[in-house]
Formats: sequence, structure tokens, C-alpha cells
Amino acid sequence: MTYEDFLTYLLIMGAQADLKVTEDEKALIIQKVGEENFVRVKRIFDRQNDAQHIDTVTELYQKYSSDIGGKENLVKALRESFVLGNDGKEHVMDRYMLMMLKKIL
Repeated sequence: MTYEDFLTYLLIMGAQADLKVTEDEKALIIQKVGEENFVRVKRIFDRQNDAQHIDTVTELYQKYSSDIGGKENLVKALRESFVLGNDGKEHVMDRYMLMMLKKIL
């Protein structure tokens, strides 16, 4: 997986926080990463269980950690490169990603 795939994976994981990716969330992610990338990464995500999601995030974080420079920079990259809403408000996905990253990385 590429770095962009990693960020896409995290966005999907955040959208899945309430156990369902809504059409609005899907549209926002596709708008940012493209439909092909979304479909490919979502297919991988859907084939995995929760433990595998954590393993994937951990492995990809380790793979790109020297490029990222820490959890805070990863969250910053997610927010800057893949801002989900244009309203400037923090969304459930943002909170979930922060919480998840703090716990598993």
C-alpha cells in the first residue's frame, strides 16, 4: 500500500466508526482520493476483521513513520490533505481517528 492508500485506509476506518460508511462520508472520501483508490482500499478493509485493521494501521505506520514524523504529523497530514468537511468543524471521523491513532500507535 502507498502512503495515500494508508491515509485512505484511515479515512475509511474513521467513517466506519459507527459501523456504517454513509453515502455522504463515501462521497467525501471519493472526492479526496478518487473512486478507484477508494474502491480498492475499501475492498481490502472489508476483507479484514478488527484485529487485522489494527495490524494494518500499525504496519503501515511503521512503514511510513520516518516520512510522517509522529502521530501528530500523521493526524495533521490527514486533516490537511484529506479534510472531510469544508465547514471547519471537527467531525466524528476526526475524533475517531485521533482516538484510534493514540491508542494503537
